Amino acid sequence: MKLKERFSVERLREKADKRNRSGRFNRTGAYLIDHLIQVASENILILIFWLIFWGLGQVTPGGDINLAILPKAFQLPIILFILALTIGYHVFVPMYVLEDQTYGKRLIGLKIVRNDGSKPTLSNYLLRLLGMLLEGNAYVSFIGGVAYLFYFQFIPQYAETINMILGYSFGLSVLIGFFHPERRAIHDFIAGTKVVYTTPHDLVDYSRPISDDIDLSNI
Repeated sequence: MKLKERFSVERLREKADKRNRSGRFNRTGAYLIDHLIQVASENILILIFWLIFWGLGQVTPGGDINLAILPKAFQLPIILFILALTIGYHVFVPMYVLEDQTYGKRLIGLKIVRNDGSKPTLSNYLLRLLGMLLEGNAYVSFIGGVAYLFYFQFIPQYAETINMILGYSFGLSVLIGFFHPERRAIHDFIAGTKVVYTTPHDLVDYSRPISDDIDLSNI
């Protein structure tokens, strides 16, 4: 077989593109790290508010420390504050603090790009967040958990139903991301983005001609 047939530009590009895609388990690992960071941040924040209200004599020690035991009048402002932090983590951190990464993606070595490989814009990140809300079951998604608290404040009779529907949406998104060639989930399709490795493997200069005279017998 000739060298040009074995190492054609098209085949080299195809292999490089395949290596550059984020792996299934890499994305899962980044997701779990982000989830843990956000859950820990929320719990610390609620603990701080609980200590403040305990010092003011508005809550009593005993039982679990969660949002529901805080004074009713302050629950919605706290939910909105947590929601603002969530937006900051998924929109402003990758756009302005890190290089198109959340901290989970940074630790795993992944980043967010547009479909053409260019840098995402603010609208891309906002659409990704919208997609995450649409697949945000409270039991598996931090964003879904925050949204669930919001639903429960205003439409408690529908909160569980909405959460169940979003659970199916989350499962569908996981399946799509697992089997899609570029590992794109629902929120990626909505935002026009994908997740790739931060260090591209494609370092071949395709503009250089490939010679048939190279001896590959010893390779």
